[in-house]
Amino acid sequence: MTVDPPLRAAFIGISHDHAWGKAEAVRRSPYMDLVGAFEPDAAEWERQRARKQFGDVRHLAARDVLEDPTIEVVFIETRPHDNLRWAREALAHDKHVHIDKAPAPSLNDLRGVLSLAAERGRHVQLGYQFRYIPQIQLALRAVRSDWLGHVSRVHAELPKGNDLYARTRSGDGTYPGAMFYYLGCHILDLAVLFLGRPERVWSTLRSDAREQGEPFVDSATAVLEYADAMAVLQTWHTGNDAGRHRRFEVYGERGSVLIEPLEPPAMRLYLSEPHEDYPAGWSTPQLDDRPRYAGDIEDLAAWIHGRRKPAYTSEHDLAVHETLLRICGAI
Repeated sequence: MTVDPPLRAAFIGISHDHAWGKAEAVRRSPYMDLVGAFEPDAAEWERQRARKQFGDVRHLAARDVLEDPTIEVVFIETRPHDNLRWAREALAHDKHVHIDKAPAPSLNDLRGVLSLAAERGRHVQLGYQFRYIPQIQLALRAVRSDWLGHVSRVHAELPKGNDLYARTRSGDGTYPGAMFYYLGCHILDLAVLFLGRPERVWSTLRSDAREQGEPFVDSATAVLEYADAMAVLQTWHTGNDAGRHRRFEVYGERGSVLIEPLEPPAMRLYLSEPHEDYPAGWSTPQLDDRPRYAGDIEDLAAWIHGRRKPAYTSEHDLAVHETLLRICGAI
């Protein structure tokens, strides 16, 4: 059996909330080796050091990342307003790129990046964090294998806690839709994965967390309408253990999937008739608690080595981003 050598990877940006987790995931992965990171804002290194992050990661200049032909993959972990600019730079230097969520709030700019990648034969992966977790993968198998029958409803909630509220306001809180743009994009990605591009979209954007200082859009409900289905997606603020309130639910005519919380794995499955190892009625599938981002890294490496086609197409990514911008009132 042929074993592919690990891909050499580097980061552009370390300011994104997911940056440190992804750096740790790359270092744990047998599929990639972390070379180092370039951060455009010199003060960000000090902020990360204060959080005890990135202290032992090699500091690189932009040219060290872009002009080193041995670096094959670049993780773009800047804030959204910068990420597509750096993605274009990396693609222009023939790197494959992973762009953390959500892309800059411009549909045309994302189209341009994906077109450039296609022209240069490079891969672009977007960093929506729930794509590869085992419970979502099993739910997707249940839908695609027709265990649930016609799926008529998806419901998801992704709240955020007090601990990161002020940081959200000063960063992603400045974008249209604020909390939904920053957080709701994850569950929107899943809704489009399960149901496709919606025919109609409407949303309510609110500022409800009055005890947390100057308000911004911190509570949102989005409804995606289809000819024979709908999705209801909600983001909101809570001081009551936000992670435990996160859920994703899929309802079909012959079965349902209830995932609560989203992480760590906690899933209930209802089937009107048995399928594979899953009985009729309610069951609680036993799932591995796979580390977040491990699946992203493995799948991207497999694309690059030509061992499988991308699990998420550019058409899917554009449908998600267009829908996100509509929900947030940006288009």
